Amino acid sequence: MSDDQRNPDNTDASSPSDKDQGPEEQPGNIEQAFFEAGGQSASAEAPADRPPEEAAQVPLPEASLEEDVDITTEEPADESHPPGAEASAEAPPTTPPPEVRLSQDAASESLPLPGGPGSHPAPFDPRKAPTWQALLAEYEQEITAIGEVPAAAILYYEAGKIWEEKLAQPEKAWSFYKKAFQLRPKLTPNIRAAERLASQVGNWHLAIQILESEIDATDDPREKAHLCLRRGQILEEKLGKADEAREAYEAATRLAPDNVEVLKQFERLCISTGDWKAVLQMRANLLEHIQDTAVRVQLLLSSAKIHMLHFQQTQEAEALYKKVLDLEPGNLAALAALRALYATGRRHDDLLEILQK
Repeated sequence: MSDDQRNPDNTDASSPSDKDQGPEEQPGNIEQAFFEAGGQSASAEAPADRPPEEAAQVPLPEASLEEDVDITTEEPADESHPPGAEASAEAPPTTPPPEVRLSQDAASESLPLPGGPGSHPAPFDPRKAPTWQALLAEYEQEITAIGEVPAAAILYYEAGKIWEEKLAQPEKAWSFYKKAFQLRPKLTPNIRAAERLASQVGNWHLAIQILESEIDATDDPREKAHLCLRRGQILEEKLGKADEAREAYEAATRLAPDNVEVLKQFERLCISTGDWKAVLQMRANLLEHIQDTAVRVQLLLSSAKIHMLHFQQTQEAEALYKKVLDLEPGNLAALAALRALYATGRRHDDLLEILQK
């Protein structure tokens, strides 16, 4: 089958060389809880009486993708013939296949994936449906030919993309992504597609499980930090689990201590929980990596206020206000704070020096 046949819309198809890859290591306990049961069988051609050894070692959880979302099937109205009109003999009307849509509430609740790959499906076009269906049939023929082996995972993944992005049927896509995971648990594009789909339908518990599998399959510390950040955001914002979110943010900061996005997200969580000691530590870390003078001044001023208001540490606050004046001489906020501090402590010489500035 030629490259043009595999990819009619010039979407990025994976390299055929992926089929030649050998079996990968079996998934750990976390990866075994990856996909929830549900959805239709990915391939009718797969032998039911002899499951592959690789797939048999990956037990599936009990719930399904649609657990947190209402999947409805609607027949599009045929607007080509108004009521009472006769159909043309030359061009008989054709009825497009049913369009499967996510419920509006679940789709609107999706949390964007910062910096990660996303799905950008084109509007469903019934005129191209036969082309995509033919390509799916070829994929199934190839799967039947090579068997349920790890090399077939890329074919299941590509078929899932067609069901999701071209035919607008997420439930079908899910069954193929799930089968790809059973055969190759560390196929990163498939893991990302599954996590994206779970997030789109608002199944946040499943999205967390998938992210944990991707974290385990990723070796790059910065990419792993990004995934930990994403996991923390879902735990905090969607599931309300602040303690687990904090652990995820801490893991992200250990992996990428100079990642400003991670530090800011962790600092925001610490502020919301009133952990001011941790806030001061996060801001000290930020000051080591931020060079913008205006941002550094704001971090120093806010840190000084925390020392004064929450810990009554006047010496630490004074040192920070002086650092502000080193960066920005004449800063009114720092001067006002030092005047009040010196007046309260009856430090007349220091107060006179500040008043002269």
